Amino acid sequence: MKSIFNMTPFLFILCAIISCNNHDQTRFNKLETIDLDEGLKNKKEIVLSQIATDIQYIPLETMEECLITSVSQVFTFKNKIIVFDERQRNIYLFENTGKFIRKIGKKGVGPGEYNEAFRVSFNDKDSSILVKDRDNIFYGIDGIFIKKVAKFPEMGQIDFLGDNIVFSFGRPDFVFNDNFQIAICDKNFKVQNRFISRKSERINLENEGKIMGNMMNHLQYFSDTLSYWEYKYDTIYRIPDINTCIPRYTFRYARKQTFNEPPEGSQSRVVEKLIETKSYIFLQLYDPTGTSIESVDNEMVYFKKTKEIMTLKFRENIRGIINDIDGGLQVLPRKSLKDGRIYTSFSAFDLKQRLLEEPFKSINPINIHKQKELLKILNNSKMEDNPVIMIIDLK
Repeated sequence: MKSIFNMTPFLFILCAIISCNNHDQTRFNKLETIDLDEGLKNKKEIVLSQIATDIQYIPLETMEECLITSVSQVFTFKNKIIVFDERQRNIYLFENTGKFIRKIGKKGVGPGEYNEAFRVSFNDKDSSILVKDRDNIFYGIDGIFIKKVAKFPEMGQIDFLGDNIVFSFGRPDFVFNDNFQIAICDKNFKVQNRFISRKSERINLENEGKIMGNMMNHLQYFSDTLSYWEYKYDTIYRIPDINTCIPRYTFRYARKQTFNEPPEGSQSRVVEKLIETKSYIFLQLYDPTGTSIESVDNEMVYFKKTKEIMTLKFRENIRGIINDIDGGLQVLPRKSLKDGRIYTSFSAFDLKQRLLEEPFKSINPINIHKQKELLKILNNSKMEDNPVIMIIDLK
């Protein structure tokens, strides 16, 4: 029989594995409160180099086949970029250099076509693209139609969790989801699990208008974590697997807009926009009692490591995080990529026109090489060109 002392290395390794697994679970189980009232008192100017390490600009090729009015969503996959233009309801595929490849799918009423693309999501596991039309239509990254599934017409935000589809409901009546806010389904939309019951709130077709802002929910990835935030409920959830959905952050602030209070004419505060990344939470707190645009739409940043919350202090005519890396336009993060980076986009007109004006000319960039790259893009573009996507690597 072996002595227990001879088994010590094995036991040590086993305990270490258990400890790591327990530590991994606690990062989902600990609920933190973010005090936005404290953040309103803590007003500071933030420059981009404080939170970011690099910037990449992607000028989208301008061709008759891909004239883009707005960059609503971006997905990256290997050396490809998928761009969804919500205004025109078109989906485009580009090289990561911005060179146009093809449209994804086709608008129409025929087989394999979509009429209105309301939501788009990308599954990087099998390179499939889900287009939420009146039905759910799947395409390959080659643009070829795969299948159509006629299920859940009121889907809101959509993402993938392994081989499963996760979605919130875009309208609050939950007719197809038995009063649950989130459903997890397999690829054929067979329900695997449901989370966040609204049954006690008695939402129905007659009173659903009071929370129509629910359309502003965010279901998004950052790094390997699926995050879900609900407008008017002030809670950020974690969905690490198909069996788990738990609250991770909650907001505390005075004069909070209630569930029953309609947005129109309200004098109460509400968090209107939010994006979460590995190290930061960017949000906008709407305060109708403010005396200026800056005080009404308070842009705030929560630093997860230090647990500091602050309100952005703006320079004159620059509303956002000062881009001191290359001296380009300011940044107000609104979207994140699955790999943890954030992105925004600018029209070619904005880049060429506004960077020639004050106060951008007074910004001293810390990376001259990056400034030269930006100036090269400006010199080679025309006012009527397609937008330029800006992707930011965060610290």
